[in-house]
Amino acid sequence: MHLYDDGACAAEYNPLPLSSFVEQCHNVQPPGRVLGSKSMTDPAYMPGTCLASGGEPIGEAQPNADTAVTFCCIPPFAG
Repeated sequence: MHLYDDGACAAEYNPLPLSSFVEQCHNVQPPGRVLGSKSMTDPAYMPGTCLASGGEPIGEAQPNADTAVTFCCIPPFAG
C-alpha cells in the first residue's frame, strides 16, 4: 500500500507492505497527519494451506414458536 501527501498519488511519503500472514496494523506518523491519497498495486492471491473441516449437521431442526426469532435486514442509514 502506498500513502501520498497529495491527491494525485505523486508525492509518496511511505510504502507499507501488507499481507494476511501476520497482523498488519500500522500507525500513521506523526499522529494527525493528513493523507492526500493512497493506492494499492500488484495484489497477489495466495491460497490458504488448511483443509476445510467441520460443519457437519448435528441433531434436527424443528419449529418452536416459543423461541422463534425474526431477523430484519435494513440497509445502513435508511431514512
